[in-house]
Amino acid sequence: MRSSKADLEKALTGKLTAHHRFMLRQIYAHMAYLEGQIALIDKQIKDTLSADESLLTMLTEIPGVGLKSAIQTVRRSDCIRSRDRPQQIPNRKALCQMGRHDPWQQ
Repeated sequence: MRSSKADLEKALTGKLTAHHRFMLRQIYAHMAYLEGQIALIDKQIKDTLSADESLLTMLTEIPGVGLKSAIQTVRRSDCIRSRDRPQQIPNRKALCQMGRHDPWQQ
């Protein structure tokens, strides 16, 4: 169903009351707050992953492995390393072999 040009003009010419302006300011302030929180979380993630940047780069070079998958793999390998092997993971093959071990199963 299509509206005529006059109907569209009528719909766009409304009254913006003080209450509407108040609500729009509240919505804008909340959006600004959420954007700030997202920026803080992004910074925390980047700071946390900076130590494993080379590993993330190596993993994302594997066809079909995106950044999210690489982050999850690094997280899992950190669990494996901390419990079973305190040393660094030497190469891709070793990382793939570790993937067969589930650190949450006893």
